[in-house]
Amino acid sequence: GSAFAYCEALTSVSIPNGVQQIGYTAFRDCAKLENITIPESVTYIDETCFAYCAALTRIDVSADNQNYTSIDGVLFNKNVTTLIWYSTGSKNASYSVPASVETISARAFSNSSNLESIILTNHIKAIEDWAFFAVDLKEVWYQGSEAEKEFIQIGSSNEPLLSANWNYNSCASAITMLNAAKADLQAAIDKKADIASLNTKVDELMIAIAAAEATAKLYTDEKAIELTNAIITAKTEAVAVAKDLVDTAKTDLQTVIDKKADTVTVNTAIKNLQNAITALENAKDNYIAADAALKTELEAAIAKAKQEALDAAKGYIPYIGTNGNWWIGDTDTGVDANGIKGETGDGIAKIEKTSTQGNVDTYTITLSNGKTFTFTVTNGINGADGKDGVDGKDGLTPFIGENDNWWIGDTDTGMKASTDASVPVGSGNITEAEGVNTVTVVAIGVASLALLSNIVLVAWLVLKNKKSLV
Repeated sequence: GSAFAYCEALTSVSIPNGVQQIGYTAFRDCAKLENITIPESVTYIDETCFAYCAALTRIDVSADNQNYTSIDGVLFNKNVTTLIWYSTGSKNASYSVPASVETISARAFSNSSNLESIILTNHIKAIEDWAFFAVDLKEVWYQGSEAEKEFIQIGSSNEPLLSANWNYNSCASAITMLNAAKADLQAAIDKKADIASLNTKVDELMIAIAAAEATAKLYTDEKAIELTNAIITAKTEAVAVAKDLVDTAKTDLQTVIDKKADTVTVNTAIKNLQNAITALENAKDNYIAADAALKTELEAAIAKAKQEALDAAKGYIPYIGTNGNWWIGDTDTGVDANGIKGETGDGIAKIEKTSTQGNVDTYTITLSNGKTFTFTVTNGINGADGKDGVDGKDGLTPFIGENDNWWIGDTDTGMKASTDASVPVGSGNITEAEGVNTVTVVAIGVASLALLSNIVLVAWLVLKNKKSLV
């Protein structure tokens, strides 16, 4: 639910590990929230959870999270095929969607007030509802054709996207993407970013190169030739940077080993080297097939780096041996890698209301182990009595009709109001001398009472309408 919605003073959030879901509008309208860190445990993030967070510039996700990841503060699913949330408060006027993305989630770019242009590859298949709501978008650089755009499923409330100027068949878009990826990588190098961040930038450049190659195959004009040359340059730069990253990671690893740093620090340096090696392998396999000498050189560098990482890992990174124990290098620590099985938890046996004081009810929870806990519920105050209803209509008074029967309203009861000759004299309490039977007496009594009630009613109405009796 809206756990932190409208917390105007909130600027930074680090969600504790163990939280599994970030629900509906959880951080809505946290106007000063700038960054949020998502732990390994989170498995679900609602599309509305960061709605109207105007200052949000960065979302970071634990590398161990199996469902989500982030690139430059932008939230994606783990395999980067779905862009979930853009940094609403980003100051950047342009954004290049990674080439691997096929779906842009609902509300992903909504209310990104500084975004003016976006670069899309022809891998995009769906843009969901409200994805570009309230965005002053001016340019869309699309690598596909206008016909290909028609196959993109674009949801409702995306008028800013549809009304922007679309640039199709974009070799120019591919070149723009390449240059943007190269510029981002160079900026990270200039800022002396950590190895992990630089590896990410190399990966992004490689993705842009792959997208550009796919585009270049579709065209043969001058712009396509320009794009091909740009791809060659980008490949060369990617290989060079990847090689430098491996050398830097090796140096960093040796430095922390020489300083006898703690295990966590050394493990981080080893992981950075392994990531750099992977990036260099990708560059070698994809970009230098025509240069045998360079390929051989890189293969030797990769093999050497792998061995150095392995040698370093033996002294620092524990692993589970075939006997189920933790090993470090060639040493069996004798410690079982499997934890001790926890005890069975206690369940709830019953919940019952145990007392009431005023409008407060007390409930007791009894666990299966006999322990008890109590909680209270405050009931609402009873509402005021309702107004009196409207008076009902007057009832109908029986009367004797022209046919000498009793009538009620317009209904003839079929009952004679006069003496019934069929009733023998002396029946009931009526004697022959009295000259009347029981029915006659009852009828006369009822008529008298009816007449009296009408007189009383008329008198009451008269008095009611008079303000004074004088």
